[in-house]
Amino acid sequence: MKKLSLAVAGVLLAGSMFALTACDDGGSVGKVNGNFKKEATALEVETALENVQLEKAFGTGDTIALQMLGDFEISAKQQDTSSKMNLSFDYALQGPKAAFGGMMMLTEEEGDEESEISWKDYALAAAGQFVSTGSFNFKTKTSGEDATSIGAKIYQDANYLYLDVKMDAMSPKVKISISELLDLIGDSMQPDEPEDDTTVLSDIGMEITGPSESSNWALLASGFKPYIDNSKGLKIKFEGDSQMILDAFTEAGMTIDASMLKSSVLDIYLAFDENGLFTQLGVDVNVQVKAEGMNLTVKGGMALKPYSGTVTLPLGIALDPTYISIPLSGSDSIISGI
Repeated sequence: MKKLSLAVAGVLLAGSMFALTACDDGGSVGKVNGNFKKEATALEVETALENVQLEKAFGTGDTIALQMLGDFEISAKQQDTSSKMNLSFDYALQGPKAAFGGMMMLTEEEGDEESEISWKDYALAAAGQFVSTGSFNFKTKTSGEDATSIGAKIYQDANYLYLDVKMDAMSPKVKISISELLDLIGDSMQPDEPEDDTTVLSDIGMEITGPSESSNWALLASGFKPYIDNSKGLKIKFEGDSQMILDAFTEAGMTIDASMLKSSVLDIYLAFDENGLFTQLGVDVNVQVKAEGMNLTVKGGMALKPYSGTVTLPLGIALDPTYISIPLSGSDSIISGI
């Protein structure tokens, strides 16, 4: 179960990034209800994950369908100015179970030689076997100004991400190359790689040398307190501490202290039912900062769940000439103008 431990470790790291983009409970779509009163030990978390039969957690069929839901609200008040932003999304994807496992577990088995296949090639091969569809809505309002909103229906095939955009009086239809999008993601994930095999994970203040140590839960949970409820299935809650959130604000250039942090929820959930089937992976956030003349609140969450429907794309979308290709690289890219 080393791979499951690595996957959940990745979720913990990703969840720490929501501290600024997402102490009472957030209560968002990402929250999983359970009896999380007693803090678990690192060994108890390790044992609970080892008992998960990952090969059965997504059913017995050859395909997998998942739904990602999210709803976030950011509000800020400073002197006579106030602003509010809302982001919500609903996204479903479907494809071969084997390809999904490959996307989630990009690490090599212990003892294997280093793969010559690049991260991008691996991700492209996996993405090419999936189809997905969804939508998002973004709204913002600043005092004294008109409200702004943008939304889109989203579709994805092996080669492109298609967006039917609704923005004020405009309704453009655009498509973005999956290959170029992966290039952009890869660049943002690896700005400066260390020369040796030491990976510094500054988000939760730990250092790992070599892949074998990355399954050490005493290190992985250094920024989170784990709680386990195994009364009906298995539910694990990773509760982020306030210091991690304070550090994230500091790295973002905002100097605040603990007295200004009025709410500091950053919780990550993993749940399986009584039959061992995966039910949810969630993030729940509620961060509130109050200082003289300033009030900032970030709350909401996201959830990854099994999807009971069938994902289908509009007929003939790959050949539809009304979708305009938008480059992400080169002098004509939308990124170069930002």
